Parts: sequence; C-alpha cells; structure tokens
Amino acid sequence: MHPDRAAALVVLWVAAVFLSVAPAGAQDSVFVAEDGLNTGGIGAYSVSYGPGSASGSTINSSLITTPAAGATTEVQMTLATDGLGDLFVGEWASGTTATVGEYSPSGAPINSSLLTLADSSGAPQLAADAEGHLFVAVGNTVSEYTTGGTLLNSFTVGPGGQFAGALNVSALALDSADDLYTAYTTGDPLQGRPYNGVIGKYTASGSALNTKLITTPNFINGLAVGGGNVFVSLQDGPPDIFSTIDQYTTDGTEVMNGFISNSGHMALDGQGYLLVGSYGDGTIAAYTTAGVLLNRTVVSGAGGAEDLVAFPTPEPSALALLAVGAAAFFVRRYRCQPHLPKTDSPAVSPRGFSVAASDGQPEGPGQIFPMSPVRVFESIA
Repeated sequence: MHPDRAAALVVLWVAAVFLSVAPAGAQDSVFVAEDGLNTGGIGAYSVSYGPGSASGSTINSSLITTPAAGATTEVQMTLATDGLGDLFVGEWASGTTATVGEYSPSGAPINSSLLTLADSSGAPQLAADAEGHLFVAVGNTVSEYTTGGTLLNSFTVGPGGQFAGALNVSALALDSADDLYTAYTTGDPLQGRPYNGVIGKYTASGSALNTKLITTPNFINGLAVGGGNVFVSLQDGPPDIFSTIDQYTTDGTEVMNGFISNSGHMALDGQGYLLVGSYGDGTIAAYTTAGVLLNRTVVSGAGGAEDLVAFPTPEPSALALLAVGAAAFFVRRYRCQPHLPKTDSPAVSPRGFSVAASDGQPEGPGQIFPMSPVRVFESIA
C-alpha cells in the first residue's frame, strides 16, 4: 500500500473514532406553553446533555405572545413542532372559537392566525410531521391540514351514539411511520363515573389500525411516541389526585406502570431524552427514555408547563470536525483514482460510468468517477 494512501486510511479511521466517541454536545431547544390566567405566551429554553447529566438555561421566558394574551379568562394552549423548527400553537380562551398559529423558533410569527376553528371544548390538540402535515383535534374530530392551512381530510374517533358530541380528544402524537395516536377519556369521578382512558392508532389518512390500542382507568393528559415506545401521561382522581407516566410499546404492550411519577406534560426530543413537566411549580425534569433521571429541575420558572415540545440542536465536536476535514483532504486527493482492475474489455462501474480497458480509468469529461463512501475506502486500500 502506498504510504500516502495508508495515511489517508488512518485519518479516516481517526475521524470515525472521534465521531463515535467524542462528546456529542447534544442539545435541545425546548418551548413551553405557560399555564395560568391571561398568559397566552410561549417560553424558550435550552437544555444540554452530558454523560449522566443535563443542564438548562433560559433563552426567553416570553418568546411568543399569542393573540389570546390578556384574555379575561385562562388561556388554554397546546404545542406541536414539525421537526424542522417551526412551532404550531393552539389556544382557546373560552368562547366558541379556537386558533392555531405558526411561528419560527426565534418567535417570529409566520402566520399567527393559520386556522380559526369552531370550538367550545378547549384548546385544539396538535401533531405535525416534517412532510408538511398538521393534525388538529377538536372534540372527537381529527382533521389533517397542510402546514399552509389547507384542509385535506377529517375523521372521528371514539364511540358514536348519544355521547359522541361530548367526547374530546385530549392528546395527539405521530410516530416515525406517520401513524397517528389519539387519546380521549370518558367518565367523571365527581359524578360517580370512573375515568376510562382510551388510546387509538390510525393511519395518517384516518384508517383505524386499533381503536383501543391502550386502555387505562385514568384521565389521559398527554402522549409522546418515539423509538418504538408510547409514553402516556395520566392523572387520577379526584378526590385523590396523582399523576404518573406509563410506558407501552407501539403495539400496545405495557412496558412499565408508573414509569415516572409526579409528572405532567412531556416531550420526546428524538435523541433519546424525555422532558417532563411537573404540576404547579414551573419546573421541567430531564430523563433518558430508559427512565434515568438526569436533572429534576433542568428548567425552572416556566410558569407551569401546560404543554411543551423539544427538538435537537446538536453541536458537533470540534475535534470530530477537524478529523473529518483532514479526511476530506485526503479523499479529495484520491477520489479521481479508483482502484479498478485492468481488463480486456470495457466494463461498467457500479455507478454506471464506462471504464476504459487500457488504463483502468473512467472515461468522460474530466475523468471524474463519482464514488460512494464504500468506493472511497476501496480507492485508498
């Protein structure tokens, strides 16, 4: 092996090592819908992760002031993110209408009145994906929109009959296959009717996969789906109110009852971390999706998390970037010299380029031979 080629191979190996073991600098942007009277606001926070730990800081506790701010009654709010950074905010301040607005991560309104909905039941529940779809639940009806606000489809969940109009979807979530999870709860303990929480699973077009994927004798506050898991935020009572998160698989199998206790709304970040709000004290805790507590108050002063979303803002290691840059230098040097055997007849490369029989070099303008990462390693060896 030529010494320079050996050096290039070593550098690529070093780059791979740094990318796999150097500190990833995992970081989340976390957005919290503030709970309380007259708020109508979204706070922004940053959470950074290290080995067995997490730390947080406030970016702007009043990043977004929504149209319902200053209402004379409590503003109910819900949040969703499309995974690309844009935020969707649902809000309701009594009355007969609710709104959904779209904002950038910096808090700038993209369309603060994207949707105006007939709604007397509370803030609409939201879920969004990176493919330009926004799901909105009002009452027992789930509607699919484009993120530009065009209605695509609607379907209803839960039992029909005389009680259908009283049913309200309390949470929505999407998995990586774009299957939609819906939650609703019937019953009223104050009237002697125990809670009955139900989670259904549907395709994005509304076809039922399992209308009773998960059932629980508790009120369902929220859902988070990812990594093959369904995390369910529950509340029981009154009179004895408790809150907890249970864990299930996406086929409805219970993994752990009481996975996390004393919990409220929650958000998965897509990096293996679960952020959990607590009721009443304005704090958010950080866990791994295995249930390991990293920091019980990674965010404080959030005013009560009525809903929250998180998405990753990774910061690559400088050493890893240096190694990749060095590797790119060597790869660039050899990428026009593929390791091709001489042959007595023209051959065709794996990428479809004709290869000359005389010297083993590709034919064509500039003698360029596009190569996959596998071919890069072949050319160096």
